[in-house]
Amino acid sequence: MLMAFKKRKYKTKKGKILIVVDSLGIGGAEQQVVIDANLLLSDGWEIDLVFWEKKDFIKEINSGVKLLKLPSKKNIHKIFSLLKVCYQNKYDLIYSHLTKSNFYSAIVGALMKIPVVVTEHGLGLWRINLIKYKLVVFITFKLASRIICVCEAVRQLKIQKEGACPGKTTVINNSFNLPSHTEDLECDLRTKYGFDYDIKIIGFVGRLVSVKRLDLLVKIAKEVVVKYNRVMFLIIGDGPCRASLEKQVLEAGLQNYFRFLGYQSKSQLWELYKLIEISALVSESEAQSMFLLESAGFRIPGVAFDIGGNKEVILNGETGFIVKFPDCINFADNLLCLLTDNSLRDYLGIRAKQRIETEFSSEQRIKHLEELFYQLKKG
Repeated sequence: MLMAFKKRKYKTKKGKILIVVDSLGIGGAEQQVVIDANLLLSDGWEIDLVFWEKKDFIKEINSGVKLLKLPSKKNIHKIFSLLKVCYQNKYDLIYSHLTKSNFYSAIVGALMKIPVVVTEHGLGLWRINLIKYKLVVFITFKLASRIICVCEAVRQLKIQKEGACPGKTTVINNSFNLPSHTEDLECDLRTKYGFDYDIKIIGFVGRLVSVKRLDLLVKIAKEVVVKYNRVMFLIIGDGPCRASLEKQVLEAGLQNYFRFLGYQSKSQLWELYKLIEISALVSESEAQSMFLLESAGFRIPGVAFDIGGNKEVILNGETGFIVKFPDCINFADNLLCLLTDNSLRDYLGIRAKQRIETEFSSEQRIKHLEELFYQLKKG
């Protein structure tokens, strides 16, 4: 699934890393954790991966990665179980992801005198349980050796609202490489999935949760189909909002313009990306969307609201369009522009892919990760 890359030579011998994440359930952060584990392993690091909950992504992890599923109990038990793992193994550093795991790892790293790199994938929970959250984040950022933010929007929020030390923070973008087998996919995918050849397909891939605001996509679709009715909105993913979203589509009379495919395996998803011609992201909160990265990697121009790190992935007018939240009319107009102008759509798609290959490749991510890890090992 991941493209091969040339090995880099370092004077210092590579070491042993413990990757810590709350869960291996479905999610963009979890997906990046799996990518990182596989890449670091293939580049010569010894990798152990600790998690407590769900294991949807286990089948995508290279067999060389040692998986450690710990008992999912209270926070104090998780800290002690993580301490035990670190005591029994000699790790050069801990590389953690998501709020709870970052907190546990920062404490354990301080106690065991192991450098800890925490990764911030989101825009924060600082509005919720403010005192409790502030304390957890304060301790984490105080004890962590470095703080990786997946985009500049996340970094600025962590500094301005959560007190992260600017000198400890660094931006290392999420990554995506086009799977090497995509060129060999069957040609007649439209027949396979039941789409007419003159239908333009607008796609969304992700969890169907409230923050994704797919209710706005229904409003946008209503504006689009009035002017362009040979279109299908393809919704790939599942979640608690699916039933209510399907009901909204039915009530809006748009059932002939929406297709819900639910959760798809990676191989199926790569096929479906070959069908999507425009990506649409209507989230009200987003850090760095794996969906936008994957879309661009498949030469699909995107339209997204100006939220979080979206404009760091989509360059407005160059690789897609960025729209002020929640301007559904302008969003619909940009979709119509791409639907009706094949040359523009192709041009923006080509530019989007070129940018992903240079700025958001796994090659770039692993290079920056390793540079950081070696600094900490030497320090």
